[in-house]
Amino acid sequence: MNEKTKLLIADTFAAVTFSLVVATSIEYFSGLTILQIIKSRAVGGISSSIFGRPYGKYRDFIFSKMKISNSFSIKKSFGDVFVFCTFWLPIYITTLYLIGTGWKQIFIACATTAALFSVIAIPNNWYLDKIRKLFGIESKKEDLNTVNLKQDVCKKVVVFGTGSEISVVKSKRGGCLWRCLYRCTGRHRS
Repeated sequence: MNEKTKLLIADTFAAVTFSLVVATSIEYFSGLTILQIIKSRAVGGISSSIFGRPYGKYRDFIFSKMKISNSFSIKKSFGDVFVFCTFWLPIYITTLYLIGTGWKQIFIACATTAALFSVIAIPNNWYLDKIRKLFGIESKKEDLNTVNLKQDVCKKVVVFGTGSEISVVKSKRGGCLWRCLYRCTGRHRS
C-alpha cells in the first residue's frame, strides 16, 4: 500500500471514530433528541468519511506554512486549535442544518463546541498522529534550517549531545555538500 492510500485510510478512520465519540457527547449535552443525534451521526459519519483526508491535508499544509513541528509545544497546540476551528466548525454547522436542527440548537451546539475546541482539538490531532503511526506513517519532523536551504536532503546524521545535525544536502547543481546545522542558533557552516 502506498503512502497516499495509507494517509487516506488513516485520516478517514481517525476523523470518523473521533467524531463519533466527541460529537455524540456534545450533541447530547446540547439538548438534541436521540433521533436528532442518530441523524446527525449518520450525516456526520458521511461527512467525516468525505472530509477526513482533506482535514489531514489542511492540517499538514497549515503546519508547514506556520513551521509547526509535530513535537509538543504551545505553538503546536495553538495550531491544532486553529486548524480544528477553521476546518470543522463550518462543516458541523452545515451538518446540523441539513438534519433540520433549529438555529437556536445549532447556536447552542456550536457555542458548546467552540468553547471546547481548546480541549477537543489537541486530543483530536494527537489521535490523528497516533492513527497515522499505527498505519506506518511517520510524521514529518523536518529540520527547519534544512527546509530553508531549499535543497533536497540526501541523508541526515544526528550528533547526539551536541544539539547539532550533520546533513548531506543535494545542491542545485546535483552534487552533495556537508552542512553542519545548529538547531539552537540556526546558523549554517559549510
